[in-house]
Amino acid sequence: MVIDQINLSSHKTKEANNFLTQLKVNDKKILIVFSAQESKNEKTKKAFRNLPNVSLSNSKKVNVYEIMNHSLLFTQEAFTEMEGRLK
Repeated sequence: MVIDQINLSSHKTKEANNFLTQLKVNDKKILIVFSAQESKNEKTKKAFRNLPNVSLSNSKKVNVYEIMNHSLLFTQEAFTEMEGRLK
């Protein structure tokens, strides 16, 4: 799944869980892939890191194992970076 961006107003895990619930992916093992620039946002990383079924990765560091073992959630910028790497 590709979304435009992830904008959370705080670093609260509850807000991150509500975001995933709205996308109907909170009950799946999910990998959220950020672009290199977006992965520097500590507030967003703090919000998601305590959720048990959520893994976070950078579009430049994501690997095949992670992709095969998770449902994927890309930001648009990360997806564009991944496309560039695969060309």
